[in-house]
Amino acid sequence: MPTAEMPEHPSLDSFRRQARALQRAVRDGDPAAVRRLGRHHPGGVPGDASGLQLSAAQLVVAREYGFTSWTRLRRYLDTVAEHGWETALAVAPAAGPAGEFCRLACLTYGSHGQLDALLSDVLQCRSNASAMCDRQNLDVINIRRDAPVGCAAARR
Repeated sequence: MPTAEMPEHPSLDSFRRQARALQRAVRDGDPAAVRRLGRHHPGGVPGDASGLQLSAAQLVVAREYGFTSWTRLRRYLDTVAEHGWETALAVAPAAGPAGEFCRLACLTYGSHGQLDALLSDVLQCRSNASAMCDRQNLDVINIRRDAPVGCAAARR
């Protein structure tokens, strides 16, 4: 059962520092750290806490956050880093109404550069489709699933 709340932007370095600090505190005999160890480590408090391994402190930190092992915590952090939503992009100023629409309507995964490149590609394709349709007396309509983004057209 978790006893600590996951930070909004978790990082492995932060958890490593917590584990190292716990290890040092237990080795120094800090009563609060020893209680944490006793509460979350399956072996309880060792007879000689001065030789506490870092792996034992890592296990305690992982269990405080509700994970069964340090490996599971690391796997979770890797997944969050790879697939997490970049909240800073949700408040980034948009360049024009199309960008504002995309910013408000979409979850953004990745960096500003990726979003800008995608938006540029969509707008360029839309512009090319409009020019092509104007030349051929067509209207641009909703995108078909098998058509490139923004390039579906129908007769006027």
